[in-house]
Amino acid sequence: LSALATALAPAKAIFHLAAQTAVTTSLSDPAEDFDINLKGTFNVLEAARGTGAPVVFASTNKVYGSLPQIAVRQADDHYEPFDEEVRTSGVAEKVGLDFCTPYGCSKGAADQYVLDYSKSYGLPTAVLRMSCIYGPRQFGTEDQGWVAHFLLSALSGQPITIYGDGRQVRDILHVSDAVAAYRGLLARIEDLKGQAFNLGGGPRNAV
Repeated sequence: LSALATALAPAKAIFHLAAQTAVTTSLSDPAEDFDINLKGTFNVLEAARGTGAPVVFASTNKVYGSLPQIAVRQADDHYEPFDEEVRTSGVAEKVGLDFCTPYGCSKGAADQYVLDYSKSYGLPTAVLRMSCIYGPRQFGTEDQGWVAHFLLSALSGQPITIYGDGRQVRDILHVSDAVAAYRGLLARIEDLKGQAFNLGGGPRNAV
């Protein structure tokens, strides 16, 4: 913690993007997942508390679990929500949290710590709950970064494995748009501190 505090001391703001990112890895080594995602975030928050630097945290849509309360229907070659608001606007932040898998638990607990440090200590913090990000220099694997993984597999002539019936839908967001969202949130951190926002490509950018 002292080394991290020293490294972050000059920082005017902190974008906390570091994480163990794979659900599969969290299942095989939950202790490492806990240390990186939750303890690591706690250390960042403690370092920021010493300087007052704002913190914007990269959380995950996995904090919502499998969303069994959102009914879906089959439409041609894909599934879509019955609810028109969800279908046109996506899942809202008001949906209850439902952590599952060690990854979901570690990121979800970190998510809540980030929000609470705003309430408990007045630290300007905010959370972006990410969907699927893609863009240059992403070297995806089957465990994470699936857009890049699919493209790299196709270009190299490797088979692509799709689990389920192939009608699943995910919205994707280009990394440049994600960066713009982070910068925009930081610019308004005093107005938006203590809040979490879902960040994705939305229904118009779903595949």
